[in-house]
Amino acid sequence: MENETEKQNELEETILTERRSLEYKAKDEDLLRAIDFAIHESKALKELAEKVGKKNELYWEKGTDIKSDTIHPKKAKIVDNKIFMSVETILPIITSQTPEPSILGIGDNNDLREKLMKALTIAYEVKQKIQLKLQRVIRDWFIYKIGIWKYRWDEGFITETVRPEKMGFDPRASETDNCEFMFEQMEDTIETLIEKFSKKKKDILEKYGKDRMKSRVRYIEFWGGGGEWVAWKLGGILLDKQKNPNFDYKNEENNLFKKPQFPYLLLKVFNLGKNLYDDASLIEQSISLQDSVNKRKNQISDLTDEQKKLIVASSRAISKEEFQKFINKYGHIGIWLDNGEIKDIQVVGGQADASIFNDLNQSIGEIDNIMGTHSTTRGERKEQETLGGRKLLASADYGRAETIILNIEQLMEDWYNAYLHMLKVYSLEDSEFDNGEEIIMLNREEIPKGTLVMVKKGSTLPVDKVARAELAVKLAQFNFIDPLTLFEELGYGKAEERKEKLYEWLTRTGKIQPEQTGELGAGQGSPEIQQLATLKQIMTSEQFRSLPPERQKPLVERARAIVNRIKGGK
Repeated sequence: MENETEKQNELEETILTERRSLEYKAKDEDLLRAIDFAIHESKALKELAEKVGKKNELYWEKGTDIKSDTIHPKKAKIVDNKIFMSVETILPIITSQTPEPSILGIGDNNDLREKLMKALTIAYEVKQKIQLKLQRVIRDWFIYKIGIWKYRWDEGFITETVRPEKMGFDPRASETDNCEFMFEQMEDTIETLIEKFSKKKKDILEKYGKDRMKSRVRYIEFWGGGGEWVAWKLGGILLDKQKNPNFDYKNEENNLFKKPQFPYLLLKVFNLGKNLYDDASLIEQSISLQDSVNKRKNQISDLTDEQKKLIVASSRAISKEEFQKFINKYGHIGIWLDNGEIKDIQVVGGQADASIFNDLNQSIGEIDNIMGTHSTTRGERKEQETLGGRKLLASADYGRAETIILNIEQLMEDWYNAYLHMLKVYSLEDSEFDNGEEIIMLNREEIPKGTLVMVKKGSTLPVDKVARAELAVKLAQFNFIDPLTLFEELGYGKAEERKEKLYEWLTRTGKIQPEQTGELGAGQGSPEIQQLATLKQIMTSEQFRSLPPERQKPLVERARAIVNRIKGGK
């Protein structure tokens, strides 16, 4: 008996958490019980993440968790939402650059490499319009401590942003690779469910009846086995199950992935490996500071109102309850000190002193430090800032953003690979990639097994346009940069047209000798041919025709002289 007790104790010490086997081949009733157990197992982690997410969402949306109707009607109700401003400032900055794909695993086939890179870039920028979806998934990450994309094939590649509150994860998992299951709460009408899962029509109708076909119901899409299979359940009904539809089991040459994958891509940054949710969020770190900003803003507003006074009292002079009634009645600002030294009620004054303003600015500055969104990054300018100081602040902000951006680049790397994998598995016809300037046709047979996409690290880092422009001007001063690049770096529109006009003006004024690749067949690389081609281009332009004859004559004579030299004349 003692031995049995010892064995039981050892077992309890060894088994940390219990879990039922999620076997695809199990009977429907057994699989349903295992799925229900897994969903219940993930409940605690899911609820904790949702609690934090709801508070973060409230502060992103409203800047406070205090309801305005709970504030005294005579007191200010100002909310200066620095959290919203910071999040929405950084989103367009960290998504402004297209993640640059690099293709590995195709040997020395540079033509195919170039074709795949262009196709993926067009897919990102034009075909899928990923930038807006990327901003949404990053916003979710800010608020809910995780961002989630789902990809699928429906007559083409589809990318969807899934609200984190609809997802549940294996609570033991620290990475997607060691995650046993994920599930998503789906919604649809009973009518649509019957169309999708016609084999279970009888069970669905028995549960809901024919008169509720347009009613919307919630059901579960459950991915198990590390992504090897998927099942759908509606309450106690197992609607269907199947092997991962995004993996070709019949012809594995069509798979870029070595094994079936979850169709979910996750964005995480501040993660200690405890679970799939981040352990901290930038909004969480800023909430107490946001409260301080609101508090100080309202104090300043109330104190500068001539009807508001700062009343200070202690328990030696009045009870806390009586003091609160007095404050509520007149709408003043009150400070009550328990066992304070003040023996009577004091009216301190109706103006905010410097300490309140200093505390306000300090709180705002700390939010900027946490979020990496100082005035320079927001495009604002403060009187006390110097040019060097602005550069330092901008550099610090971009440095803070780098950690986020590196994880975004990992997300995009996963997306590029999923895109090519799904293209190779599902696409039966050539896929068209059109950016308005060129059209690329890509057949799945052109994508060899073993192809791997990697994003060039740092390719999405935000560009400091002011610093780039200053550098371009300095390089131009030493003739280390061409005019076209200079105009592009300065942000001028129609840079190519500006370059041509510059060459025309420099040539007309004799500041440079014409240089242009010629068009006269053999010997076209010679200086004479190049000069003649440039002169021809100038003399056929509208600007040349508008010149008076005396200004046209030198160029015409120069062109004739070059022609004579080419022909061997004098």
